[in-house]
Amino acid sequence: MENKNAKKSIKNQNKMKSTRLSPETLRKADQVLQMANKKSAGRKIKLDQVLCVALDLVNEEHLKELQSRSLTNSDRREILRKKYSELHGPVTSEEFIGITMTPLFFDFLKEHGHIVSVV
Repeated sequence: MENKNAKKSIKNQNKMKSTRLSPETLRKADQVLQMANKKSAGRKIKLDQVLCVALDLVNEEHLKELQSRSLTNSDRREILRKKYSELHGPVTSEEFIGITMTPLFFDFLKEHGHIVSVV
């Protein structure tokens, strides 16, 4: 009985999963694979192997850039509203929209705009 459970747990660990990739990503991956497989001997290099190497090269700075790119304008506005609330007291979203239309907001943005700047 224990043998069956041990075999099942090992089998589940090696399961492959599918992931959605954009057509542009697939095109780039195909180009890399074609270059990698231009060789006279050896096994064919697979996309999984290339991705494994590429993922090891991703660092914290890359992740921060991706996080920054994922922000919507309303996310940026909310981040600025929270910073404004820290400095000037509680402000509702509606009040903050009104504040963004005043000249004082531009001074605030000059000082704290780096928080939400797009890389």
